[in-house]
This record gives sequence, C-alpha cells and structure tokens, in this order.
Amino acid sequence: MKHRLCAHYAPKEHGLEVRARFPLALWDELICGLPKESILVGLTSVHWREAWKYGERAYRYCRHDIGHAMAAVSLAAAGLGWQAGLLDGLSTESLSSLFGVFDPQGAEAEEPDCLLAVYSHNAPPVSPCSLNPDTLAAFRTLSWNGSPNRLSTTHAEWPAIDKVALASRKPPTPESTFEAEDRVPNVREPLRGPELSNGSGPNDGRLVGLRQIIHQRRSAVAMDGATSIPAPLFSRCSSEPCRSWADTLHDSPVGSPHAPGPLVHRVDGLAPGLYFLLRNVREKEKLRSAMRGSFVWKKPDLLS
Repeated sequence: MKHRLCAHYAPKEHGLEVRARFPLALWDELICGLPKESILVGLTSVHWREAWKYGERAYRYCRHDIGHAMAAVSLAAAGLGWQAGLLDGLSTESLSSLFGVFDPQGAEAEEPDCLLAVYSHNAPPVSPCSLNPDTLAAFRTLSWNGSPNRLSTTHAEWPAIDKVALASRKPPTPESTFEAEDRVPNVREPLRGPELSNGSGPNDGRLVGLRQIIHQRRSAVAMDGATSIPAPLFSRCSSEPCRSWADTLHDSPVGSPHAPGPLVHRVDGLAPGLYFLLRNVREKEKLRSAMRGSFVWKKPDLLS
C-alpha cells in the first residue's frame, strides 16, 4: 500500500469516511518518533452540539465529552493488548492541519482538541512530541473530501464560547516541558477487568473480563437508592486507578498532583460527605492551604 488515509469515523454507520490520501513517504516522515505499526486518532469538538442545549456552558461539556472519548480509546486499546499515548506536544494550529479542519466556518465549525497514538503494548511509552512538526504544513495542501452533516437550520450565538475557545488555543509544547521521570510503565498485558463485584456478589474475589464489566455497566438513573458498598472495596477502587488511562496521559497515578474530590454516599461505615484522594503526599500542604481551614485532614479509620 503506497498511500495512507485520513478518515472520519461515522458512528451511525460504524465506518470510516475517507477524507484524504497522502504518500506513504509523508506518513513515515510524520511518525518518525513512533513505532511503525502506530495509528493516530484525532478528536474534535463542534461546540454547537452542546450549545443548543447548554448555552455558554457548552464549552465545559465539550471538554467533558473529549475526556470520555480519550478514556474510551485508552481502555479499548488496553483491552486489545495495545496502548494509547497523548501526543500533547502539538499546537492547536498543527492539529487543525493534520485533521483537515483548518478552515472553520459558521456556527458548526470543528475545533481540534487532541491527538492520540495507538501502538503495540510491547513498545516503550511514546513521547508527547513524537511527531515531526515540519511535515504538518503538507497536510494543508491535500485534496480533502466531504463536508460535515448540518446539525441545525438555525443557530443562537454564544460569543463567550468563541472567546474561551480562542483563549484556549494551545501553542507547541517543547520536549523539555515533559518530565521523563513522571511517565509510568506501559501496559504489558491486555486489560482483563478488575476484581470487583457487580453488586450481586457472584464476581467477588475473581477476575472479571472487560467485556462483562462494560456490558453490565449501570446508568446513574438506574440506581435503587439503597445498595451500598463495603468500605474496603471502596478503598481498593480509589487506590488502584486505571493504569491504561494514566499511561495515556503520561501521568503517574501515584505521583499525580491531581486530588480527586469524590462525594461519598452509602459506603458502609463511612460518613457521607466530600473527601479528597491525596495521591501525592508532597502536594498535601499546597492543597491544604488552598482550601477551607475547617476541613479535617485525617484519613478515616476504615480506609487505613
């Protein structure tokens, strides 16, 4: 095959729509820092898809959706014995060239968000700056096919979204910005699923396949308002974050400065309320000084 393809994923048809073809030599030059069997997955947002419903809050919901999509790619790759890495060194302008969305027009313009590399689990973790930026200008000269489906015949203007999107456009990030020691080991085995119960007990104490975990997922609207979770199991869920997701973000789940703040409810023996999961003890005082003095900085006995 002497050419490579840029394609758009059409979810309704569950298929790829070819947008452009380019020489194999250009592809080899582009991915010079990646394993040869890699594929690239780009994610974009159309702010109007959320703005028609949420107004100015649409930008936040688009970021929320992008996070879900990144996690889905990460877990799917891990489930098949592959891994994903965020190529965060590229600028927003470079992504727009690579995705073929460099001429945005109208209320339904696509905004480039991020790029993921999917590659073999046997390869070492990729650098966020693995692509050759000198090749990206060539993608603007390709013959791009197709046009986006129109979502609405009329639109409401939300100038604040455009201002935030413009202010959030990312410049290139130099390699030196990314700390190599913060990168975690890559996934070496296909993801099989955690040792968790689905609430009825039959899966306790044994590994559950990823397919079963995904298929038995329950929506929040289906919660019965009575089922609880034992504190030790809750603690294990919290202290063993998904390694494939941490690998994708080039972030250590143990040394991460991020401290999730779950609202705990119906954990046996644990008082309902707001808790913080301190993953990096070096960040404790910084977090503590930024929060209310009334917060109790003590680990609950049940989670010790």
